Amino acid sequence: MKDTLADRLRTAIADADTSMKRASLGAGLGETAARDIIYERSKQPRLSTIAALAKHLRKPMSYFEEAEDVKSGLITIQPDDDLKIIGIGPPLLVEGLIGGNSPCVDSALDDFALIGVYDATVSAGNGAINDPLQSPDSYHAYRIDWLRSVTSASYDKLAVIRVSGDSMWQTLHDGDHVLVDLTVNKFVKDSLYVLRFYEDEEIMVKRVSRDKGRTLLIKSDNPEYSPRHGVPDEEVQIIGRVIWLGRNIG
Repeated sequence: MKDTLADRLRTAIADADTSMKRASLGAGLGETAARDIIYERSKQPRLSTIAALAKHLRKPMSYFEEAEDVKSGLITIQPDDDLKIIGIGPPLLVEGLIGGNSPCVDSALDDFALIGVYDATVSAGNGAINDPLQSPDSYHAYRIDWLRSVTSASYDKLAVIRVSGDSMWQTLHDGDHVLVDLTVNKFVKDSLYVLRFYEDEEIMVKRVSRDKGRTLLIKSDNPEYSPRHGVPDEEVQIIGRVIWLGRNIG
């Protein structure tokens, strides 16, 4: 069989210009973890093992999940015994997983999609220079039926990102998490968007609408922050549209 999990891992290691041992250790695993998969000593690799390798090698989890032997069931990626649900939905918080940006639907929780939570901070102040699409360190688990009620985007095109700052007060608070639809890369309607200005690459979440000149009006909900009028579409990169927010009220 071609295009196996072993083949894909071997290619990912080559793409990263590293070795099996260095890839394993760099992912925080035992030094033979990658070798055991490549030489098929492990027919049931742990989900956290694949996720850690995916993160270190900068590959999405879907890259490994779509290998022919995984899809056919010859290789089974096993959920970890210590996978725990530590919250109430939506979303549920999932402890014990790292890396990747794919949901691993059905391989961990049958009725849930695992959406990556990114440690990159999206500013609701004046902007934070970060990449919100780096590999996530954890996941939120959302019920699939609930997700389908709010978006048609595939799960690997969704991201959960932490907000900082007070410019969107009282809509968004410092520390809130927002669920972002990454398939929305242009203005479609008055809404909250994660965006950056090309001139400075600052990433922020703002309320965006059309002004009378058909340019963009980008504003904060906090009246202490001045809006930006007359912004041409080509000056802004829209990363995604906010479709849900979560808040800890404890």
